[in-house]
Amino acid sequence: MRLVSASGRLILAVALAVAVGPRAIRAQEHGITIYENANFTGRNMTIDHDVPNLREFGFDREVSSFRFPPGEVWEVCTGRDFTGRCRVFTESVVDLRRSDWNDAIMSIRRAHVEHPVLGMVPPGSLELYAGTDFSGRRIVLTRAAPDFRAFNFNDRALSLRTKSGEAWEVCYNINFDDCRVVDGEMPNLAKFDLLGISSARPRGHDWVLRPARTIELYSGRDFSGEVRILNGANANLESEHFNDRTESLRVPRGQAWEVCIDAGFNNCRVIDHDIPNLGPEGLYRNISSVRPHR
Repeated sequence: MRLVSASGRLILAVALAVAVGPRAIRAQEHGITIYENANFTGRNMTIDHDVPNLREFGFDREVSSFRFPPGEVWEVCTGRDFTGRCRVFTESVVDLRRSDWNDAIMSIRRAHVEHPVLGMVPPGSLELYAGTDFSGRRIVLTRAAPDFRAFNFNDRALSLRTKSGEAWEVCYNINFDDCRVVDGEMPNLAKFDLLGISSARPRGHDWVLRPARTIELYSGRDFSGEVRILNGANANLESEHFNDRTESLRVPRGQAWEVCIDAGFNNCRVIDHDIPNLGPEGLYRNISSVRPHR
């Protein structure tokens, strides 16, 4: 079925019933084809002009893949009338589920040349930008970087991007001290209180953002090994089978905990940041009780 707008400027080819596989569709000459499912399958529609509201055509946040001919450039946005978060694409995307654009698109149009062009974030990488909204100088990390001074980027990141579903630890200090876990896109790090990044490293897929008002105790250095996550006072870590076993610990930013050498909260110190190695602190395998600092 072919739909034509009242002005005659918008031509949309809509396949409403049949899910067509990618090999069954002929190469299109122009326009962008959006698909309900990944891999260019499912209900689809071909667009050759601006569409400020996909809801009018039954595609309100229901796009999981799209493709268009080489040489064309298209912009997609999360809000109607090209508002919200927008991105310019220069190539087709077979599976938007690998990014944070899956089922998020509400408007679409041919891109103007002045728009910044951002492709998909490569797997296993962290992109850091010296400007907000992914602008300015860019640094791409594919492995742990313990000191951003090595490439003149200390405390300079104002926005960042990771592949959706891949977590990275970004840290306020060098050598992975006082860290936060990020996943996806952050166009303005100031809104997340993340200005001043000095080191970063990848984390596994099972890494989760730590809850507030907790302390994490690790049996290995650099937050490795067995872990105990406590959200309240514990007068004797023997109850957790963790007495004198802690080699590193993490405390959420803005909080403070008392960590004590003896049970019953005796001989204590106040800790308000992550410590990857408790040896220099005199606390290596030497903590028997903990509690929030009032």
